[in-house]
Amino acid sequence: MIGGRRRRPVGEPPPLPRDLRGFTPVWFGLVVLLAIVYWWGRRSGAAGELQRAVDDAVERNLPDLSASWQRWSRDVSFLGLGWWLLVATRWATVIAMIVWKRWRHLAVFAGSVALVVALVHWFPTAGEAGSGIPGHPSEVAAALAVTLVGAIHGLVPAGRWRTVSLVASTLGCAGIAFLWVLTRQGTTSEVVIGFAIGLAVPHLGFLVFAPESVFPVTYRRGRTAHLDVTGRRREAVETAVREQLGLDVGAIEPFGQAGSGGSTPLRVTLADGRPLFAKLYAVNHLRADRWYKLGRSVLYGRLEDERSFNSVRRMAEYEDYALRFLRDTGVPTAEPFGFAEITPEREYLLLTGFIDDAVEISEVPITDAVLANAIDVVRSLWDAGVAHRDIKPSNILVQGDRVYLIDAFFCQIRPSAWRQSVDLANMLMTLALGSDVERVYRAALRRFTPGDVAEAFAATHGVTVPSQLRAMVMADERSIPKEFASLAPPRARIPVQRWTMRRLALASALLTSVVVGLAALLENLQPAGFGP
Repeated sequence: MIGGRRRRPVGEPPPLPRDLRGFTPVWFGLVVLLAIVYWWGRRSGAAGELQRAVDDAVERNLPDLSASWQRWSRDVSFLGLGWWLLVATRWATVIAMIVWKRWRHLAVFAGSVALVVALVHWFPTAGEAGSGIPGHPSEVAAALAVTLVGAIHGLVPAGRWRTVSLVASTLGCAGIAFLWVLTRQGTTSEVVIGFAIGLAVPHLGFLVFAPESVFPVTYRRGRTAHLDVTGRRREAVETAVREQLGLDVGAIEPFGQAGSGGSTPLRVTLADGRPLFAKLYAVNHLRADRWYKLGRSVLYGRLEDERSFNSVRRMAEYEDYALRFLRDTGVPTAEPFGFAEITPEREYLLLTGFIDDAVEISEVPITDAVLANAIDVVRSLWDAGVAHRDIKPSNILVQGDRVYLIDAFFCQIRPSAWRQSVDLANMLMTLALGSDVERVYRAALRRFTPGDVAEAFAATHGVTVPSQLRAMVMADERSIPKEFASLAPPRARIPVQRWTMRRLALASALLTSVVVGLAALLENLQPAGFGP
């Protein structure tokens, strides 16, 4: 170990391993077993013979209660309400997820129900001997299992109660399976395979698409983009920062989360008392970035830099590089401290210096010194050949008279002139919110030409202005962009939308995928009780 850093030996787990605890290995094994059964049944008739032999052996050694069951079910009329009770449970689960805005859990639940229905109708079993007609897994068994597991994963917080609920539901399904076999409601193989499909699919679906570490089920309000940095994750962060960056962490707390949706911002206090700013990137942030950029490409055409990252590592790696580039080219920004790996390809922590006594520019008076330094920041961006692309009040900090530009995630090196013009317009509008438009315009002419300002506001449209800045400009009584445009020389509007083959292909593919996906989902959800 040198300087407090430690290389993780080959084979040692990362600070926060992927969560494969609890029932997960069981469900993985169950899926593998089902795949083997299906493959063997397609390759050889021996699988069907073995399945019938097992069914016959079970029926010979268990009493036949079918006659008693039929007489009792005729006398107890409410047994016919079982399917409607199941449908009501599904709709109650859906409504609860909507109320708590658990959209990802809702999508996984609906997708699991649809997939289970499709698998039950597609997965063949041996059927009755001598009939020549293959059977299928029990649809009722699969429906009951997927409903219970989906409701538990979507509504019950992780911990003791979820474990108890899953164990109870699994034991309940086993008891019902045994009852159905006794009453000959289906063959043993049909009932068992039906329950196996209904239990395994939703569990693995929530594990892959809505993991608890990223999308926790809680009943406290908060943004889903922000991860809970307590417990195992906190310990993992402390270990990763100590071993990979050589820094001892004393405290970790949320910081500035109201203005951040693309990461989990944190304030990290080192053991020696130094404060640092951190951004925790995870898989959900990568997915959000992909959908965000896909939407912009479809809505606004090719903005020449709307390309998504292919991994979480690249997100942290790029921002760390951009911060170092800004620092090396003289742009005042936060000091980069590097990034640490929490879970390979899933979670990374980016660390930067914490600018002491600095406040957001919207909270300080715009003095001449602040005005000049803020405009110098844009000039330094132009001279360095970089565009920030997210200039707004929350990304501009003032320490005394010195202005810092933070959050380099959207930075683009060697951008088009259009991008650099947009940066200038956004900075001038930010300054004008706390000052006079004419005063800001005169200060801008110290480092930029009137033509530069005219070009900046000719290129500025609603989509080019960050949402925070756009909301503040719209709330202002003045028409700030028009006032700047009237002071600068006349300039024709510069179009933003660019119709390209890529945009048309993306829009067509997205529309086709949505239509086909909805059709398939509705087709499988209707027999599951979600349709008329």
